[in-house]
Amino acid sequence: MTAKEHELAVFLNAAIEREKSGGDPKETRSIEVVRRGNESARAWLARIDAMGVAPAGDGYRANALDVGVLWRVFEDPEEDAELRAAAARLLSRVATDDVKVRVAPTLSTVRDDTVRKWIEAALDSDLDHASELLEELDSRV
Repeated sequence: MTAKEHELAVFLNAAIEREKSGGDPKETRSIEVVRRGNESARAWLARIDAMGVAPAGDGYRANALDVGVLWRVFEDPEEDAELRAAAARLLSRVATDDVKVRVAPTLSTVRDDTVRKWIEAALDSDLDHASELLEELDSRV
């Protein structure tokens, strides 16, 4: 599959998932809890690392983020960069095999260099290093 074909597949899958969720382009907004706000990069990443993640469709753990929602947010090229980065970090903790297969092709479709760097920084498992990378990106904006 070429990069263009993969980009089209990602776009179409995001559209299909939005349609399945009732047409709401941003479906459930439970993901909004990962917004950074005024937090330092380190505090934000530490908060994300402390969050719970539930298996896709598991309504039992209402305060945990759904893996299916995280994948849809991460792979949606139209989604907010901050939310995509947070989703990527959460997924890297719970879906390690899928992350290895799905992250690189998705990152290859990100046209905005800053967005890609944000996501790559969030994927760094070393909290201190990831924080430094994000703070450096913040200083450039």
